[in-house]
Amino acid sequence: ATGVSNPYSATGLISATAYDFYVQADCGGSTSVWTGPFTFTTLCGNVNIFPFVESFDGIAFAPICWLNPSASAWDRQTTGTFPTNTPHSGAAMARYDSYDYLSGTTGILVTPGLDLPSDLYEVRFWMYRDNGYAANADLVNVYYNTAPNTTAATLLGTINRSNTLTPVEATPNQWYEYAFNMPAGSTGTGRYVIFEAVSDFGN
Repeated sequence: ATGVSNPYSATGLISATAYDFYVQADCGGSTSVWTGPFTFTTLCGNVNIFPFVESFDGIAFAPICWLNPSASAWDRQTTGTFPTNTPHSGAAMARYDSYDYLSGTTGILVTPGLDLPSDLYEVRFWMYRDNGYAANADLVNVYYNTAPNTTAATLLGTINRSNTLTPVEATPNQWYEYAFNMPAGSTGTGRYVIFEAVSDFGN
């Protein structure tokens, strides 16, 4: 018999994966009654295989085990408008639509927990820089933290949307790759990278 006092433990399941299960009830040993399926999703496990890459190609957004607390702030796009652009690679990209938010509005997008075996890791990403509303400081702050939020987080770096603002890039309307090193002491389990977009009511 299994139940609360004698539970059955399933092993070998993959994290963040949906499974169906059926329950068999033994009715006095004569007839077994099956009920189900019941669906459950296993909990997210920390990432421990590197490099860890997210393309945002999957239809679900935020991707499985990522956090997008303000669900409409960041979204998935297959083409961009204002400025017109296409994903750097693959089928899609993540977008923060600054023009839809008042200046100063923020939204975060958080990686799954990362188990970092040393301090010698970095976060790399591509960002589209354009020259529309060139003086508007729409930007992305990149943070490291031991919790999936910006409270007491370490700022790794900031990239403005406008190519005329820091870091200045000579050619507008193209993708640029950026990299920031993880800070000293980042070795350990349950580390997070937080992308915080800040609107200045520009593109």
